[in-house]
Amino acid sequence: MSLEPARDARRLKVGLLIASALCAGVLVLAVARASQPEYLRFQKQLAGRIPDPQGPIEVTGCDGEVDRCMSCHLAVERAGFEKEPLPLRTHSISLAAHPPKRFGCAICHGGEPRALDAKTAHGADPRMKGPHLEASCGACHVPQAGKGMDHLEQGARLFIELGCGTCHPLSGRGGWDFGSDLRAIGRKSPAYLEKVLLDPTSVLPGATMPSFQGTLAQDEQMLTDLVVFLGSLALPRSADCQMRTRSGGLVEQPCTRCHRQGVKEQDGAWHRCGYLKDRAGELRCGNCHSSESPIPATESDCPNVRSRRASCAVCHGRAGEGVR
Repeated sequence: MSLEPARDARRLKVGLLIASALCAGVLVLAVARASQPEYLRFQKQLAGRIPDPQGPIEVTGCDGEVDRCMSCHLAVERAGFEKEPLPLRTHSISLAAHPPKRFGCAICHGGEPRALDAKTAHGADPRMKGPHLEASCGACHVPQAGKGMDHLEQGARLFIELGCGTCHPLSGRGGWDFGSDLRAIGRKSPAYLEKVLLDPTSVLPGATMPSFQGTLAQDEQMLTDLVVFLGSLALPRSADCQMRTRSGGLVEQPCTRCHRQGVKEQDGAWHRCGYLKDRAGELRCGNCHSSESPIPATESDCPNVRSRRASCAVCHGRAGEGVR
């Protein structure tokens, strides 16, 4: 009688036992891994390389939001981690002006700052990557107030130049044809905003808003810039973060409060609006007046000021609008 079948049977049993043991081991590891919070796994990877304690790292940003992003993004402010994989990598640009311990991370990057797992924290917020990150700058800064706002600045100019403010004024007063207040409609996805701009009635049946298909559809950069600016409008303006609110209400002030003798600065104040700076030549008081600095009482009668006053609100807002 041949022994081969018996040997084959034993080998099969042994193979099955080994495979079962391996599967059980993998299952145990998977359960153990799933039961361990994601942020602790990242912290263990950097154990001994950073002095931070184990556990959730929580800050309260200047906007009042609790932010726990640094529980995973442990090395975001540290040198020497530039080549590490995310989320253990050093931030790609210096954070000296925006230290996470004061501002948090979500104030710029969006997402759910209280979450301690990546899937929940990152969500589908468009500010997580690409040019739409610049929408966050508009919550605290006037466009063109610093570097890294090219899309936001160009979007603000397009808003003015395309006449969006005719129906959607940002001055706190009603617009023509009952246009909605774009600061109060809530956050919309870039895809939604693009569709409204290119084909309004497909999203808003019966809307009288004109299509910007001819202007924007052939220029992806222009469309993106305008969407970035529109995305910034619905973000809350935090008085605690200061930067944006410092310029609030400048539109209500006489131009001569800041401008004296053409291009000289008065008390360090100077508007940053690219739209007006580009038109400084045509807006000079001396073009019409014998002096570069007419008395403030005549400013309300100046057609140049009257025709552009509403444009100021695109960057500055108006007095009495609080953090908006």
